[in-house]
Amino acid sequence: MTRRTGFAVGLRETLYNLTMRRNSVYVTFLVIGGFAATKFMGAASDYVWETYNKGKLFKDLEKSLAAREE
Repeated sequence: MTRRTGFAVGLRETLYNLTMRRNSVYVTFLVIGGFAATKFMGAASDYVWETYNKGKLFKDLEKSLAAREE
């Protein structure tokens, strides 16, 4: 039997050895990955929402209302 070599095979083996060899490391990796993905998706969706609704949000209107009152 010949052993396959290459970048993809080496990367797959490295990821397996780092994250999935022990159950405790795998669960920790999943929990931290879940928190990171949640933070990233929240920040990305907030950015898209604020960009799309620029000038319509309360923080934008608050500035114009404060300037109008003075």
